[in-house]
Amino acid sequence: MVTIQKPSKKIVITSLIILLIVGGVLVVLGLNKESLSQKSTQTPNNTTPASDVNLAPPSEADKKSVESNKEKIVSRNEELKNNQDTASIKSVAPIITYAGKYADNVEIGGYVNGVFEDGGTCTAILTKDSIKISEQVNAVKNVNSMDCPAIVIPASKFSSGGEWSLTLEYSSSTAGGNSEPRKITVSP
Repeated sequence: MVTIQKPSKKIVITSLIILLIVGGVLVVLGLNKESLSQKSTQTPNNTTPASDVNLAPPSEADKKSVESNKEKIVSRNEELKNNQDTASIKSVAPIITYAGKYADNVEIGGYVNGVFEDGGTCTAILTKDSIKISEQVNAVKNVNSMDCPAIVIPASKFSSGGEWSLTLEYSSSTAGGNSEPRKITVSP
């Protein structure tokens, strides 16, 4: 007669743990397979199934809609560019280093801190009553600033002597601004 021995508690517990682990793995794999198969049959909201694709040439309404959208995009891009252009101009305050009459000329010089670029201009603007005299020179790079080299205005341009208000203006594609006004005495 064959006698069947009862398995030990340790073997039973180990077998149950293995069975639970294997069952859990199978359940997880089954769920993933089901969710993957559902995902592959779903189409995103912004696409149409291949059977609904219109392969006919665009209608006049389609063409008008496309042109309208193009115009809107161009308009929006121009508006953004204009906003960036005005927002990207750095405000600067030129400094007048000298101004006075030398021989038969009025000479003005200065510099602009915080700007180091190509293409800037310096303009000396002198005003007295309703008279305005201005002269412009190209700014010159100098280590970490822009120099406004001698701006020379013949004294003969000044119709009357006396006290004039002088402002030095800097202008470029990336920066711009005016100095504080300064008084200068000119004799023609």
